[in-house]
Amino acid sequence: LLVLSIISLGLFSLGFPSFFSQKPIVKVSTWLLFLEVSLGGFFIGSTNPIFYELGVELTYPLPEGSSVGLITLLNNLACLVVLIIQPLIPPSWANGGFVFILILCTVAMLFVRERYQRSDYETTIAVN
Repeated sequence: LLVLSIISLGLFSLGFPSFFSQKPIVKVSTWLLFLEVSLGGFFIGSTNPIFYELGVELTYPLPEGSSVGLITLLNNLACLVVLIIQPLIPPSWANGGFVFILILCTVAMLFVRERYQRSDYETTIAVN
């Protein structure tokens, strides 16, 4: 899903001036831009429950509410930082920067070792 969002939003970014080109690289219609950003948002939004569940699994035995609360807090703090630094970012850098951050996050996710401690514990209790 992250790769699909990178593709969609990457194509969206190519329809606007960016930090590596003063003119749009790809000429696209308004409808295609709308479709690209809609698909990108859909794919990113679809990953939220997966990442919340992974966060709960990785932080077990911490209660689920605490794990999800911490993830939400960090997400909101990151959004606040973006809102604060937004006036400092040139408009031509915004879309490409967002896609670059998505790529960095996707690469970082490759190094996360999945552990299903909570699921294993619940399975063990159900069997006994």
